[in-house]
Amino acid sequence: VDGLERRVGETHPYTLAAKMVQASILARRGRLAEAAELEQLVATQRERVLGSQHPDTLRCQANLLLTRQALGTDGSRERQAVIAELASLVGPEHPDVTTAEMGERLLCVIDPQPF
Repeated sequence: VDGLERRVGETHPYTLAAKMVQASILARRGRLAEAAELEQLVATQRERVLGSQHPDTLRCQANLLLTRQALGTDGSRERQAVIAELASLVGPEHPDVTTAEMGERLLCVIDPQPF
């Protein structure tokens, strides 16, 4: 994350993807409050940079709502709405949709351009 922030900026899609993965790692390690804080930051930045309807924004929102559920905040209906919106964009058979429906975290892979 630090290297991407220095090279391409803190709101570049690659940096935001790395932060999303970092938040998932925090959540898996039981550091849910930290994960939620980072996911909220990434969701806000993605919405501003990519728009609220972008699949990457929705992926982050789905993770944030999963983290909030683990913290005891009920967001299951809101999470289902986010997953439905993601499915309408990428298709209901997309692996991210099925992964989210199973209650698992979504990761964002960075595929740098080969130039």
